[in-house]
Amino acid sequence: MLQDLKYFVKQSAIYSVGNLAGKAVGIVLLPLYTSYISLSEYGILAIVEVSLALAGELLSFGQSASIVILSNTSEYREKRRTFFFSVLVFLFLVSVLVGGIVFIFTKEIVWLFSLSQYAGYLRIGILVVLLRIINDVFLNKLRAEEQSKAYALTSVAKLSATLISTIYFVAGAQLGIIGILYAYTIGEAVTLLLLLP
Repeated sequence: MLQDLKYFVKQSAIYSVGNLAGKAVGIVLLPLYTSYISLSEYGILAIVEVSLALAGELLSFGQSASIVILSNTSEYREKRRTFFFSVLVFLFLVSVLVGGIVFIFTKEIVWLFSLSQYAGYLRIGILVVLLRIINDVFLNKLRAEEQSKAYALTSVAKLSATLISTIYFVAGAQLGIIGILYAYTIGEAVTLLLLLP
């Protein structure tokens, strides 16, 4: 019993480090944002970030979380690879389909909402969402298999890549919000490269 409790606390602590790493980016980058981004751009960034999170949740249908939820059932353990592959392929196809439609019809979508100046944000944003959805499937697989160290290391690598890229694109190249979105894309791409089998 005590051994199980120690294992649980250790795993929880490691996952917490991984999750906190993702949240730390915003706090660490706040001085950079206030120096290189106007207040109105920061407001736009906040809306973009919420939109990316919402789109990711809607397009994932909660399927990546199902990997963790079903990992404790005997039926899942017997069909683990098939289930994982099915979820991965389903979410990849849905994301590519919706992402392709959004990418092709970006001009029409931004015109419909009178936001034509944000077409670039939408195009890069959909790529970020696609990568996040696929990454979430792999990260939840790590959680289901109780590979907390790999999960935490991947999260820290993503944090590092996003942090370095953001500093470069915002402070160095002075690209503003589009630079932040490029940094998100790089962070997600690095994560995917680390997670691929």
